[in-house]
Amino acid sequence: MTSVKRKCKFSDSMKSKYPCFVQGRNENEAKCLVCDSYLSIANKGSADLRRHVDTEKHMVRGSASSSKIASFFQPKHSAVFKKVLAAEATLAFHTVTHLPSYESLECATSWTCALLGDAETAKDRPCARTKMEAIINHVIAPHTISELLKDLRDMTCFGISTDASNHGAQKIFPLVLQYFDWKAGGIQTKVLELDTISHETPATISQYLWQTLAGYELSSKCVAFAGDTVNVNFGGVSRKDGKNVFSCLKENLNQPIVAVGCPVRVLHNCIQHGADLLKVDVEAVVLKIFNYFSVYTVRTESLKDFCEYIDINYHELLSHTKTRWLSLFPAIEALLEVFPALQDYFRSVTQPPVTIQNFFENDFADVYVWFLHSLMSVFQGKIAVMEREALSVIEVVNLLQSTVEVLKGRLSETFMSLKVRELVKKLHDQGLEKECEYFTAEIKLVYEECIKYLERWLKPLDEFHCFSWMCLDARKNISFDELLPCILYLKEMGITVDDVQLFDQYCRLKIFVKEQQDPFFEDPLHVQWCSYFRSCKNASCFSELLKICEFFFCVPGHNANVERVFSLINAQWTKERNQLSMGSVKGNVLTKYNMKNVTCEEFYAYVLGNEDLLDKVGSFEKY
Repeated sequence: MTSVKRKCKFSDSMKSKYPCFVQGRNENEAKCLVCDSYLSIANKGSADLRRHVDTEKHMVRGSASSSKIASFFQPKHSAVFKKVLAAEATLAFHTVTHLPSYESLECATSWTCALLGDAETAKDRPCARTKMEAIINHVIAPHTISELLKDLRDMTCFGISTDASNHGAQKIFPLVLQYFDWKAGGIQTKVLELDTISHETPATISQYLWQTLAGYELSSKCVAFAGDTVNVNFGGVSRKDGKNVFSCLKENLNQPIVAVGCPVRVLHNCIQHGADLLKVDVEAVVLKIFNYFSVYTVRTESLKDFCEYIDINYHELLSHTKTRWLSLFPAIEALLEVFPALQDYFRSVTQPPVTIQNFFENDFADVYVWFLHSLMSVFQGKIAVMEREALSVIEVVNLLQSTVEVLKGRLSETFMSLKVRELVKKLHDQGLEKECEYFTAEIKLVYEECIKYLERWLKPLDEFHCFSWMCLDARKNISFDELLPCILYLKEMGITVDDVQLFDQYCRLKIFVKEQQDPFFEDPLHVQWCSYFRSCKNASCFSELLKICEFFFCVPGHNANVERVFSLINAQWTKERNQLSMGSVKGNVLTKYNMKNVTCEEFYAYVLGNEDLLDKVGSFEKY
């Protein structure tokens, strides 16, 4: 009788003895993690594994410097192995956070291993570009999304914002979420998605936003949309329903949402509309002068000589980006620093550009520049505050209204800065009375146009006035009646607030606010509210106030956070690093933006304490 030979099976003892192997496609087969190949162990079992380990192919791909495979592959759950994985993840995080190229990792691995050659973690850390890219794209970036979804699970609502950015022929749209988490410090902004859209139409943009939210089962919690202040997003200043992103998104979501344009762009456009009424086109002159000197060393050196001759310090002239009109402000400042030298220089040039020649032949040339500088300083200061990452919509409204008040005050007094008054008086004494009167009339027209423009764009924000009481102020005696319009507004948005509980919570809030000192009121508004929630004994003390805060602070005050995402993309996707795939750009942005407040050291400790994340970093599935 012929005996049937039993086939060897892959066992735990084999796994323990040869950690570089896992079970293959069946129990009689093993897979080598080093060579990424399968081999049969049916005949000789462990001997087959031993023979494979000794092959040249395996040793080259494994560790040629090590004779014992067990010393190269640490046991999966050993302390050293965990540190190795955490180090790899942190190096990938560091690379994305500080923007060196993935290729620099090849060099970094070599010299760090040489420098830390005695350290087990350094010896066991085989870092390379492909591996780091896989860790970012398929482990860390998805992890930031899963953590975001966990946060949103407990939130009543959130707001979204988006915009388009061109990269070659591609139209890139990030989807940025804003929500309020008092335990995490207040307003939070995170990137949920980054993708390209072939057609930039209201229908395709709104479809992209809706499908993304629906894919994560989040569409029911979306209550606000913010975008750039252009007709395609909102249908103009009147917010009319029709073929615009806001209308289409509201229809797709089938629920009420609020719309917020970008107030920063409103201020940019406002000053531009006003400056267009001036007789002299200062913007064109600034650009023309910069271009005249920008690539000509001889001209620049000659200008320096003029500066030295009239005893003023030379300052490099700056350019101006038309898409961001108030970038003209620092360009004007630089021009004013060397204005007398520029005047003398162009008077000495035989054939200067006609635009520049006409400008410097105008007796009021410097008067117009100084006036525009004075006017732009008002807007520049407001924008610096308005572009903060965490800003509520009511704070934006207050900034816009304060700008209107400043302009009205200037109009009533026909305000001119001391420098402008000095120059105008000098020209008046020279017999240019009519020209001075005309300039004064121009100033009034500029102020009036700026005021009209801002008041027109403030109208759509009137609906948020019911939240004005949320600007905590110990000097104001707020009555509960001021909260009632807020309750009704939220009811229309589908958020129910218990007015009985709210009254008791409102009374406790008033006592808390009156007890606070000045430093408390210097904090951002959302931080002040977080301080109050932390002071309460339990959640029942602020449950209804929290509902209001979650709605109020989730409405984006501007679209500047989307611009920050574009800055991250542009910093990575440069001419020198033009081979990045869209998947890698997305992974980098999700990692860097969603973990922007995490240091590399904190990230290492975080990964080291997260078993699930460590398993994914060490798994071959990340490829």
